[in-house]
Amino acid sequence: MKNADLYITYNAEMVFPNEECRSHFIALLLQVRDAYNECAKIIYENNVPLDIKSVHNAVYSHIRNAYPKLTSNAVIAIYKNVMGAIRSIKSNKHEDAKIPEKTHLSHKLNKFLYNHLTAEGIWLTTNTKRIRSRITFKSYPRLQEMFQKYIPGDPTIFVREGKFYMSIPFKVPEIPLQNDTCIGVDMGERRFAITSDGLMLNDKDYNARRRKIRYLKRCLQKKGTKSANRHKRKLSHKEQNQSTDMCNHISNAIIGSTTASIIVLEDLNNIKKKTSKTKDGKKRKDHNRRISQVPFYKFKQILSYKALLNGKRVETVSPFMTSQIDCTTGKKEGTRKNRRFYCKNGTILDSDWNAAINIARKSKHPFSFKIPLDGTLKTWKAGCESTTQSYCKPSLATTEALQAHLPLGGG
Repeated sequence: MKNADLYITYNAEMVFPNEECRSHFIALLLQVRDAYNECAKIIYENNVPLDIKSVHNAVYSHIRNAYPKLTSNAVIAIYKNVMGAIRSIKSNKHEDAKIPEKTHLSHKLNKFLYNHLTAEGIWLTTNTKRIRSRITFKSYPRLQEMFQKYIPGDPTIFVREGKFYMSIPFKVPEIPLQNDTCIGVDMGERRFAITSDGLMLNDKDYNARRRKIRYLKRCLQKKGTKSANRHKRKLSHKEQNQSTDMCNHISNAIIGSTTASIIVLEDLNNIKKKTSKTKDGKKRKDHNRRISQVPFYKFKQILSYKALLNGKRVETVSPFMTSQIDCTTGKKEGTRKNRRFYCKNGTILDSDWNAAINIARKSKHPFSFKIPLDGTLKTWKAGCESTTQSYCKPSLATTEALQAHLPLGGG
């Protein structure tokens, strides 16, 4: 993705001038939801060809007459969204897929429905006579900063827990890469991330909170009552928020720890399916459950957009053999024993550190790494500065090579 395509979204709470204005938008969002569902039903049940002309002829007049609060642009946007959802279902070959359904109240505005969007508020069309009213936002310093730095795009109105919000996308300008060097990042279940520079990133406090939440969820699941299920849903949202917070902190730590412009990750798509069985074909117990607890995809998303904001970018490489290859030779040599990797030349590394170096090597970008004389990994701790903790001791050959300033691997 190009830097010019990057958007940052900020959700601003809306403050209506009166109850009549608020009631108008409740009715509008309800009609948007119902129109979407009815449009999907007509197209899906009548097997309407998924081209603009056929869909327009099948649904436009009916939806326009049935939902008078919707403008022609809104109707067109709705059936285009439905077309996209149905195309996705058919391309993925979901034979038992249900008709696309919109459950949340939301509506994306276009230039015909608003003007004068600023950090203080927006002018919106609030009745059938197309008269616009001033609607303000709850003021926050971050919102003011976003409007000063970036250009806003078309916003979206949505409802969450009875409150109206406006989701405002801000287009981020392109920032050129500073250099062509890279850093590799190996991700895992027990230790979340280790970089090719020897920095280990793992939030132990987050892991403890997650274990506690999962224990409570198991207890509530056994109880099975209505109130228990409601409490369980709240815990699920809490767990998701904590995962997002952890991914943000670790992303910031990785970006701030290196001057490299390219961050290389493993492509972990379908990792459950690829690693759910042993070499003998036996199924690994609880494997998918453990993998699903690690937010690999969310971390990649957050790291990608944060990297672009800092003039960097994220690339992915195949994870094949990254843990078995000797990083000092680039071949399948050396021996891995638990958390140690014994290289052919006598170097002893943490096995995840060795994998991170191999990930960086696969990217074909120049990179470098240095092994400290005491053989330690730098350990990142949430809210604190990086500290060191010993994980592997180098051999005599490693120490002599470092003292002679000889490179041990790298590119």
